[in-house]
Amino acid sequence: MTTPVTGAAELSAFDHFQLRMLREAWLEATATHWRRRAEAFAAVGTPTCDQIARACRNRAALGDNHAALRELADTLAAVATSTTPTERPT
Repeated sequence: MTTPVTGAAELSAFDHFQLRMLREAWLEATATHWRRRAEAFAAVGTPTCDQIARACRNRAALGDNHAALRELADTLAAVATSTTPTERPT
């Protein structure tokens, strides 16, 4: 037996997990996320954390690729607004 998932009230734990993973992927793709991580590591003040902060800043520079972020945003929006109900086993 399957249950169509049509609204937020009907989301299963698996659906919530999937949405959480999409959110995490989106956050990690943004330069802002990596700049915050860099600041956190830089605040520690050890040589190792300073190296990690530099790596995070370098990753942030890659995240400034707006074309890639637009493509990811379009894909996530298409998934989120899909009118086709998802079937989940019950």
